[in-house]
Amino acid sequence: PKVTPEFRVKVAKWAISNDASYTEVAAKFGYLGVAQMMQWKEIYRQKGPNGLLSIIKGRKPNMAKKDQAKKRAKHSKKQLTPEQNRIEQLEAENLELRIKLE
Repeated sequence: PKVTPEFRVKVAKWAISNDASYTEVAAKFGYLGVAQMMQWKEIYRQKGPNGLLSIIKGRKPNMAKKDQAKKRAKHSKKQLTPEQNRIEQLEAENLELRIKLE
C-alpha cells in the first residue's frame, strides 16, 4: 500500500489499540516495514496523530543551505581583486554589527 500520513496514523492506532504483533499488522494492512511500524507506534504514543502527520520523507541534507552559500561565496571570492574582496569583507562585518545592534 501507498504510505501516506493517514495510513501511518491508521496502522499505529490500530496496532496500539489491539495490542497487535507486527505479523498481525502486516496481515491486516499488507505492510511489512517492521522498523517503520515500531517508529510510528512510538511517535503516536509520544506526540499523537499529529506527530505522524508531520513526518517528512527522505534523508536530511548533508550540508545546510547557509553552508552551501558560504562555500559558493568562497569560490567566487577567488576571482575578486584584493580591493573588492576587502570591500565585501567590510560589508559583511557591517551587516553582522547591524544585526547585533538590533
